[in-house]
Amino acid sequence: MILFPIFQLIFFVCAEISQNTLDKALNGGAGEDIAPVSSPEDAEIEKTFNRTNVPRLRAALASLRTKWNARLQQMPSRYSVDSVGSTVSPQQSIRFKPRDRIKSEGDTLPQVNKNAGLNDILYQGDMVLTEEQIKTILEENSESRVKRQAYRDRYYPSTTWGSSVYYYYDRSATNKMITAFEAAVAFWQNNTCINMYQSSTALNRIRVFKGSGCYSYVGRITGVQDLSLGQGCDEFGTAAHELGHALGFFHTQSRFDRDNYISINYANIKASYMDQFDKESSATNYNYGMPYDYGSIMQYGASSASSNDQPTMIARDPEYQDTMGSDFVSFYDISMMNEHYKCKELCSSYSSASCANGGFPNPRNCQVCICPSGYGGALCDQRPTGCGQLLTAQSTWQSFSEDVGNGIPKLRDEHTLCHYWIQAPANQSIEIRIGSLEAITIDGCIFGGIELNTQKDQKLTGYRYCSSQDQNTIHRSFGNLVPIVIYSRYGSTKTSLDYRYVSQSTEQPIVTMPPLVNSCQDLHPNCAAYAWNGFCVDPFYSLAARRYYCARTLFFEVYNMTPYYNDHPGGLAILRYAGKDATLALPQVPSHCIAWNLIEKKLAEYCIGPSCMLLSSQEVPPLLQRKHVVSGYRPLNQSKLFYLKSAFTCHNEVFNVWTHLLPAIILLFTYLIPELNTAHPRVPVIILQSGIFILLIASSTAHLMHSRSRLDHIFWFLIDFSGIALFGIAIGLQRYSCCDDLGVVMAITYIPLLLLCVLGGQYFSTCYLFVFQPNYKRRLELRMGSCFLLACWLYIPLHHRYQSDSFKSDKALPLHSRAFQWLLISGIFMGAHIPERFAPGVFDIIGYGHQLFHLCIDMVAWNLLEAADRDCSIEEGYPGLARNIFVTISFIFSIFVIILNVTTMMKKASVKKYE
Repeated sequence: MILFPIFQLIFFVCAEISQNTLDKALNGGAGEDIAPVSSPEDAEIEKTFNRTNVPRLRAALASLRTKWNARLQQMPSRYSVDSVGSTVSPQQSIRFKPRDRIKSEGDTLPQVNKNAGLNDILYQGDMVLTEEQIKTILEENSESRVKRQAYRDRYYPSTTWGSSVYYYYDRSATNKMITAFEAAVAFWQNNTCINMYQSSTALNRIRVFKGSGCYSYVGRITGVQDLSLGQGCDEFGTAAHELGHALGFFHTQSRFDRDNYISINYANIKASYMDQFDKESSATNYNYGMPYDYGSIMQYGASSASSNDQPTMIARDPEYQDTMGSDFVSFYDISMMNEHYKCKELCSSYSSASCANGGFPNPRNCQVCICPSGYGGALCDQRPTGCGQLLTAQSTWQSFSEDVGNGIPKLRDEHTLCHYWIQAPANQSIEIRIGSLEAITIDGCIFGGIELNTQKDQKLTGYRYCSSQDQNTIHRSFGNLVPIVIYSRYGSTKTSLDYRYVSQSTEQPIVTMPPLVNSCQDLHPNCAAYAWNGFCVDPFYSLAARRYYCARTLFFEVYNMTPYYNDHPGGLAILRYAGKDATLALPQVPSHCIAWNLIEKKLAEYCIGPSCMLLSSQEVPPLLQRKHVVSGYRPLNQSKLFYLKSAFTCHNEVFNVWTHLLPAIILLFTYLIPELNTAHPRVPVIILQSGIFILLIASSTAHLMHSRSRLDHIFWFLIDFSGIALFGIAIGLQRYSCCDDLGVVMAITYIPLLLLCVLGGQYFSTCYLFVFQPNYKRRLELRMGSCFLLACWLYIPLHHRYQSDSFKSDKALPLHSRAFQWLLISGIFMGAHIPERFAPGVFDIIGYGHQLFHLCIDMVAWNLLEAADRDCSIEEGYPGLARNIFVTISFIFSIFVIILNVTTMMKKASVKKYE
């Protein structure tokens, strides 16, 4: 009997080894060392990239592109390019606006670098990486990370420049380039607390030179670092963008939450440009809680890296499509830079200006505010001075026209701006309609256009338009004031706008609909594009409108499907419908809508109810993200009562809750009702009952409450771990009480030490998770250490009884042994990925093996209670619990666990995909 626990431990070790092997198979060898690849041009390039291992950088970027291309191959054909190169993507019905071409070297930064042939050595199109950054990005290139925008690695703030930035111009610098860079320096300096000085002798400095394209290092890397403004880059917008990199900014499209705002159209991306759409990791980035801004200076244009001039990035809000790629530094760019360099701390909230409309005090003069686009004055409560006027809206349509610019088809260094304000009475909204528009059509509307600030968050960039195809577009404001910016720096921008006010209580209209019919047919020709852009979840559109126009594409009529999330690189999502699981291969973008042709028809042959919605990785709390199925997802930040009531709803944590809650209720009844309580009234038995009850209640509560927030997750599982520790102490006390007097004295003497070791191990592992956010298995390794101490504590008195008694003379010893065996089996299910490794999508109800761990702990508890009864010479046991049944179940389940472990170790990691 003693050999059986050892046998189980061997299987646990084997399962862990198997887990690590399968992890490598699933991760595709993430983090492997990349062999540098040299090329004849490297020697010349290294003269410019003097702080970078160019061969390794080229090899690293090639590795990233290979991984992205491999992921693309795993996606359904509708998200890739077919054999003749035609796009078969849902975006094919999106309105295409032909782009104008102004400059031969390229109108946008990505175009310039493309024409310069720098794509294979620039990360995300215009960034040079240091050796440390290459290593970090390779190691962190996975799908389960938390990612953000501003560069803040483990060395922060040492990777910032502090309060002073030094730069100097190389001999190659041209007058036009110097003018553009000085304008960028002046802008960042005037709107932050960062001081910038020219110095060719400073220890840490930026060398500004005319290279083959536009690029920069990210953050301060010590010593001399390069910033290139080559031909076509010598303009304010590009200079401000590259200087933003040098000050510590990554691209906006690489933010962790970008999939909530843009969709990546992989079918239109050149294979060699895949890294431009990679995301950064928590090891390198932070966005200071600021929202995604389509108009950020760090956001690439919608058609960046396109293979066919079609969009590679689709705005979830389609009216922001042309805003991406701006050459204006946005308000949130300024705000984030001030946070990154701690500039806002320089202005006291008591003595600084009280800024209106979301502005904040300028750290260079705390009595003057930095204002969002369209607002001006010292307190952001006035229309900016210059061209434009204040217009008062009426209940009927009115119009005004404007022509901004000199009409000469030549680029100017600065934009000509006109600021209009349209105001309505209180509690009224303003509707604006584009009557006519003539401007240069290009990503970001960088040469001229109009900006309508009708969005709810006035700190965000407004909607920008620069195409005649935008005529008749209607916007409605959230308030009674709309700032409008009309601008141009090439030729002129001509527009006429209609405006009126309507009641704020009026529903936002898209069209007038006929009566709702229950149908699964699409009545609108662009439903595929709408689905891609978030039409099915955007609260701007009414549920009735969504169900009426795009019922089939948006799958609004199919119901009773519980969403699960799967963070495997294949982009799997597991749906439960009518008691069956369908595992679907979806793209790497959370479309939130299920395309009809991706669902197995046998699971949904008719339309019968409300919608189903998938979850994106950003919607699942980071602590709950796993490589396979996530257990227990519920919405964040709800009331505590909501999570308590969730015990009666359908999600994977229900099984975790009731496997411990039901035994706790039974135990409470058997303890409180005299007719059912046959336990001996000795103190050790009462302690054991109390320890078991505390464990069961603590575990049930933790699994109910932990999804509320990150803090709740930590708090309630610390309570859970405390319950485990008290459970172990109660078992130990009961067992040691059956030893000789010396054993009892030892038990009482070492209780404080045991409590410290067990709770310390559990608390340390949980706090380690909270601070460092390691992979889940690393947390398990830490927790298993404290569990091992607990197992040793429980086994010592058993060993004492093995040596002094036999199973025949000690009637309780077999039950104690079986309880210990169940404890070891429970460790296997807590420490190994079983059985999801064997059949993903089939065993999703098991939920990472944790529910089986709960069942094993239940078996431990009931065997211990029976053993305690026998120890106290009460043979009856608990009513209704037949010992022979427990023995049979224990034997069968032990064999099942052994077979499952062996089978799992022999199987390769498999992923069930929709064919």
